[in-house]
Amino acid sequence: MAGAPQHLERLLALRRDWPENLVLLERVSSTHTLGRRLVREYHRELEPPPSTLLVAHEQNAGHGRGERAWFSPPGNGIYATLVLPELPKERLRHLPMEAIVALAEGLNRSLDGACRLKWPNDLLVRGAKISGLLLHALHDEDGGVVVLLSFGVNHGRAPLPGTTSVKEEAPGEVGLSELTWELVELLEGSFSLDAGRDPEEAAAEAAARFAELAVHQPGDQLICRMGAETVEGIFLGFDPHGHLRLLVGDQERRLASGEIVTAEDPP
Repeated sequence: MAGAPQHLERLLALRRDWPENLVLLERVSSTHTLGRRLVREYHRELEPPPSTLLVAHEQNAGHGRGERAWFSPPGNGIYATLVLPELPKERLRHLPMEAIVALAEGLNRSLDGACRLKWPNDLLVRGAKISGLLLHALHDEDGGVVVLLSFGVNHGRAPLPGTTSVKEEAPGEVGLSELTWELVELLEGSFSLDAGRDPEEAAAEAAARFAELAVHQPGDQLICRMGAETVEGIFLGFDPHGHLRLLVGDQERRLASGEIVTAEDPP
């Protein structure tokens, strides 16, 4: 690691007893893209990929949902992907909701509870985006599932209008490397259930916490986009799986994916 960015050297020093593979990258197109390539290479060799954490100092093609760009200046944020192999299939249904709640609660430790969730996977502080999460499940020929859980957090200067950062919002100093490990441990815990705990019970708790942290409240008029379709209705809350409940006319619709937009957002 000689000559490596200080953030990466600090991450290595703070690794402690982290048991999984750790890949530290000075520059990469995207940790998520690299994670997909890693999984595919193992699958090509008919081998299960190992649990791995990839962290970059800089990304030059970072992206979120819908391939939207995530600006990743050198040393200005957390750009990371967890490769999670051999997850039970019953966990996949609830993992996105549980993971985004874990990320929000982790950031709230540093932000005095100011972080809020915008369905399905954006984290805001006073309406400005501070973080986001991207999750993909990859299947092999034998029916096994590997999850890529990627997250970005603006830590230093806010990179774009409409965004903010930990440095600008936290009441005290928050180290980038220290925050990275704290969030990684919380996210890893979001997919590791205690022995004997009911997955449905854990999901219901996460759904309740999601509702508490949501920026939108029941009764709000929302516009939601799902691919080429846009619907408008009254927000009714979330179901136990994190689906958004929307009253459209006199019918309730439950949206498993999509995004909440405003009338001014481009199509």
